[in-house]
Amino acid sequence: GILAAADGKQVNVTVARNFVAGDGFYTLCVPFDMPASVIGKAYQIAAITEAGDGGVNVEFTEVTTILAGQPYLIEPSADLNGFTVENVTIDNSTPAAVTVSGAGVSITMQGKYSRDAKTNGLYWVGNDGYLYNDDVWPTALCAYFNISTSSGIAPRMRVVTKEDAETGLDNIT
Repeated sequence: GILAAADGKQVNVTVARNFVAGDGFYTLCVPFDMPASVIGKAYQIAAITEAGDGGVNVEFTEVTTILAGQPYLIEPSADLNGFTVENVTIDNSTPAAVTVSGAGVSITMQGKYSRDAKTNGLYWVGNDGYLYNDDVWPTALCAYFNISTSSGIAPRMRVVTKEDAETGLDNIT
């Protein structure tokens, strides 16, 4: 594939993802390092703490650098209809997983490059910003969530975001 052919090479790459500023958070996972400022702000999952209502709060920490293969929530600072990043080195390693646990809940945020892998039983961000857990994965270069609770009760969660279904890497030069 396109990533295998470019692995270890310094390239210019166009990322086919659409982002709307002020529309909430998106997920992102790319196979190269880049400043978070290319997008706006980036956050990585950091901790889970108990909330006063018996629920939990998931905490994220802002980062200034987006690292290859790491999963992030991003907050775009401008509307983007795709974007180009120059002089990056492609790292085709398997995308990473970051796990946090606390208050009887464990959440793994897993990066993903392709659109073809199924995520049955895992949560992905879809229409109207809800987390869905069917076996359809419409988006590449993003992240999904594996959420488990000690009580076995299915989590209820909504993320305010939108995702564009046609995503991927284009025009690697």
